[in-house]
Amino acid sequence: MDLIFSYRASFHNAYNSHHARYIMNLLAGTLMLSIKSFVLFLILLMPVIAIPSTLVKAKYANYLDMTIISDRSDYYLGQPINLFGSFTEYGVPVPNGTVAVAVYDPSGKPMAFRTVKTGPAAPPTYLVDFVELTPCDQAGVAQSSFLLQQTLYVRVTIHNYDVLLAHDVVTTITVFDANGMVLGIVPIPSNTLSQGSSRSFFLSAQAIPSWAQPGIATLCASVFSDSPKNGGTPYAEEKIANFEIKRNPEIDYSAPPIANPQTPDGTFASSFRLSPISEPGNYEVDVSARSTLVNGTHQSPLTIQKTASFSVVYTPTPPQAAFTYYPADSYVNVSITFDASASTAEGYNVTIANYEWDFGDGTSKVNTNNALTAHTYPVVNNYSVTLNVTDSQGLWCTASKIITILPPGGPKAKFTWSPVKPTPNQAATFDATTTVLGWNGTDHPAIVDYVWNFGDSNTTSGYYPQIAHKYTAVGNYTVMLNVTDASGFKGSVIHTVTVQNSTLIGDINGDGIVNILDAIALSNAFNSKPGDSNWYPDADITGDGVVNILDAISLSNNFGARM
Repeated sequence: MDLIFSYRASFHNAYNSHHARYIMNLLAGTLMLSIKSFVLFLILLMPVIAIPSTLVKAKYANYLDMTIISDRSDYYLGQPINLFGSFTEYGVPVPNGTVAVAVYDPSGKPMAFRTVKTGPAAPPTYLVDFVELTPCDQAGVAQSSFLLQQTLYVRVTIHNYDVLLAHDVVTTITVFDANGMVLGIVPIPSNTLSQGSSRSFFLSAQAIPSWAQPGIATLCASVFSDSPKNGGTPYAEEKIANFEIKRNPEIDYSAPPIANPQTPDGTFASSFRLSPISEPGNYEVDVSARSTLVNGTHQSPLTIQKTASFSVVYTPTPPQAAFTYYPADSYVNVSITFDASASTAEGYNVTIANYEWDFGDGTSKVNTNNALTAHTYPVVNNYSVTLNVTDSQGLWCTASKIITILPPGGPKAKFTWSPVKPTPNQAATFDATTTVLGWNGTDHPAIVDYVWNFGDSNTTSGYYPQIAHKYTAVGNYTVMLNVTDASGFKGSVIHTVTVQNSTLIGDINGDGIVNILDAIALSNAFNSKPGDSNWYPDADITGDGVVNILDAISLSNNFGARM
């Protein structure tokens, strides 16, 4: 039976006090206008301020309604939990409301928080909102990727835009992996923000669990007046930040980040998955909503809150076997690392007890309780590698892959350049430090010579893993890099570099349009400066040597522009 409930709550708007307070906020926000504009604005507002309280109460003595539906009443571990609902004011969909979804486990501990919009309409200006949400390392430097079992840290700043009143604030951050599975909650102390003030936190989240799905993970930050369990409501839509989870440094993942689906006005949807360590039993769902739109007019926030539940049931389930290996180009007599950390135990409080490896070359099987192992192949060939994982219940699962062992070979030349689309006489930096070393049978010889052909009749050779070059004219240039290692093995690569007349402000990735991809690139480099691990010079739009809010403003002002 689906989980369905409906709740109706009446409210009375103390219009004179609350509305006047919001009017004062609006007036304060206009101080940057000219005196003439400010006076005109004040005159236009006078008829609104003068509305009698009795008329206001009569006009807005309506009702808020909320419904929420889950696609199941019972869930197994790992299953997606899908919630759908509606939010209306006197039967009319609320197009810019915010809905909080808070989930608590059978022990009463918070498990997940989401805050979503009711419909695709642009939200109103929020009184309290996030200024920054950045995944980072232990030193507070922004970091875009984390290995399994590496500790995630977070920088977060919230701001009270109300210039008259202080606000109590409860902030939560929930971490999801690429499958939408809850990894945990970042604890943030409750606090009070005085009028017009900000508060920043540097938080240690947790170690990325070994069962997390590699790919694009998500931080979802919400800010409430109080815990939804206590009837608190969201101040703003949730803030999202993404980072990548990797099993090992050799492999990149391209899974899209999770996102709440867009829904029609007055409706919302949210989903997440239960982790393999989720406790069976009854889970509480506290839902609260806030709207500042009353019959088409912005007023003091109106709220509604309700509690529901769903159950998590447990049945013995075999583990899931999965593994990767690196380096991806595996040569004869090279030690190859096999990584089974992606294997998962599927039951509550169940763990992987044994990893059995059959490397397919006739050698003895390897049994270990460590997810990592290494193996060397002395003969060039294709081999079928089989992993068998057994959990603490005695249940097992296998996975197999073909690995190709290569003969000794030369390096793989690689290079990047910045800016991606330089202008005439602008220095472009070419970087070949990502070139992959070859294998001569016993070791990886170093690169001793780089030959750069820039496609404009200019060629440079020598030990130049990084080099700058200027083009004098607009056009497309074929750039070739040839590298030679200490054993005499060679490698080459060709790219086309486009030189254009002018640079599109905010087009960080050089694809000819300022869009969300540029915003993500700027976000990943935010607060960085030359020498930082996440420094990206093209994200420094203003050219002041740091990626900050000024660059974000420049990008925002040009968002959607094309060449």
